[in-house]
Amino acid sequence: METAVLVFHGVGETISQWVKAQRFLYDHCISSVVFDYSGHGESTQTGTFQSLREDAVAAYAAFSAQFAGYGRRCVLGFSMGIGPMLESIADFQPTPSCVVVASAFSSLRDAGARRGSPKFVPYMIPDVWDNVEAVSRNRAPLLLVHSDTDAVNPVSMGQQIFDAAHDPKQMVVLHGFRHNAP
Repeated sequence: METAVLVFHGVGETISQWVKAQRFLYDHCISSVVFDYSGHGESTQTGTFQSLREDAVAAYAAFSAQFAGYGRRCVLGFSMGIGPMLESIADFQPTPSCVVVASAFSSLRDAGARRGSPKFVPYMIPDVWDNVEAVSRNRAPLLLVHSDTDAVNPVSMGQQIFDAAHDPKQMVVLHGFRHNAP
């Protein structure tokens, strides 16, 4: 069965930083597409929460059209990319065959609090990208991948998302990989 993956990359990343990962997927007979959100890479539009959501829906529509004949069309969210991916997942048509969440943060507010901000600062962050809540909109099989040595987003954040997800789901905890190891 042919498989294709749409990659929602992390903050500050660009398409070119995923070439090795895409080569790995290609070598294992998996087609992949990575796109730059507004405000990332070669994009000229300012990156706002709304524009990233629009980018996610448009990228999935183009991806689905390009790989319409494939048996499996999956989405992979890495770190920041999980936010716009899960926020928009209910608008992905057709529904993805599977969803992969890697190096996850539970919510933007939790991530801000983790960075050592004063206690009031996370409440100044817009209440967007609550991945624990957003995963409830996903009905496709879920694979959550996290490293026990991720110093940016601890495995406990991924566990919260996994606990809130519908079945079928699986969590894989890798050992010894830094946050940006993929």
